[in-house]
Amino acid sequence: MNRLLHFILFFFIAVTVMASDRPKFDRAAYEKEQHQFVIREAKLTKEEAKAFFSIYDEMRAKERQLFKQMHKHKKQRPATEEECRKAIIERDKLDIARKQLQQKYHLRMLKVLPASKVMEALRQSEKFDQMKFRQMSRSHRHPRKSANRDTQKPRTKNQAQER
Repeated sequence: MNRLLHFILFFFIAVTVMASDRPKFDRAAYEKEQHQFVIREAKLTKEEAKAFFSIYDEMRAKERQLFKQMHKHKKQRPATEEECRKAIIERDKLDIARKQLQQKYHLRMLKVLPASKVMEALRQSEKFDQMKFRQMSRSHRHPRKSANRDTQKPRTKNQAQER
């Protein structure tokens, strides 16, 4: 019995230590790195970047609010048919609200930048997000293998072709 108690105690200590080693998400650092990546890859001037990111960051902040609501609905497990029906309708409303929000902000972006610049900046922003999520996913599955990968900057198209 004493060994079992020691094993359980050791297990909880190990789990606690492993969980505390994970770095916390730093939104400011993420956004700064994303901005630099998008500016470089979409070839935005300082004025274009300022105009784009003032609108883009506002849009993302409002999207985060919608994502929180969506996440809350995903956690719910409705028991009755009527509750399920309401949950589906609410999810659809949130999806539509998100798309309308994007459309509103995209139209604002198009007023201050050429469409080709807006399209490329949005494309590079999505690309950056995908690369970072892949890195985070790798680091959670294989923390030791990906530790040095996480410190590297995302590869550009030219760097990827060189390899």
